[in-house]
Amino acid sequence: MSNKRFVKSNYDSVTAYEPGGHSGTVNHRLIGPSMGSKNIEVVIGEMVPSGGAEGHVHEELEQAMYILEGKLRIWTEESDDIFIAGDFVFFPKGCFHTVECLEKSKFLVIYGPPKETV
Repeated sequence: MSNKRFVKSNYDSVTAYEPGGHSGTVNHRLIGPSMGSKNIEVVIGEMVPSGGAEGHVHEELEQAMYILEGKLRIWTEESDDIFIAGDFVFFPKGCFHTVECLEKSKFLVIYGPPKETV
């Protein structure tokens, strides 16, 4: 018999929070260590126009974003691109990035390992 737990989460049932280093942003953590996950964290983020994330680096984790709605401008050391619904972006460990919201946006963010733990 397995000792693994199945976790069901819902956007409307999790507590919203404002991530540090961001403006005009609200996140909803769908899965993370507090829910039993040791290796992955999944967040739905929402950002308003002129909101964004200050330039930063995640030295200890990888980050992926899938844009659900809106338009974001994302800078890295290598590029300056516009991302819209359906676009995917991946930031490997150590990748400097900055985000600016151009239109009200919603996106899925995946961290590995969970940001809550690093």
